[in-house]
Amino acid sequence: RNVTGVQTCALPIYPTGTILNGSPAEVAAETKTLLKMMDSRRNYVLSTGCDLPEKTPLRNLNAFMHIGRQHKIGKKTEKH
Repeated sequence: RNVTGVQTCALPIYPTGTILNGSPAEVAAETKTLLKMMDSRRNYVLSTGCDLPEKTPLRNLNAFMHIGRQHKIGKKTEKH
């Protein structure tokens, strides 16, 4: 989407696949893969997609959030 010259991209993990049925390690691996695909972009939204299944294990959501936060922190320190 292009808003006032800024391009933003949504980056969803497959919600009814890995985040619902996978292990925390699989969620972390898929999240890292998505983030690596976006390394060349400045603006993106890491997301669980349009939906987060009600029965998503909290440990999987924690793995997803942990990797996203680690990546963000790593990007901040790379700029300095």
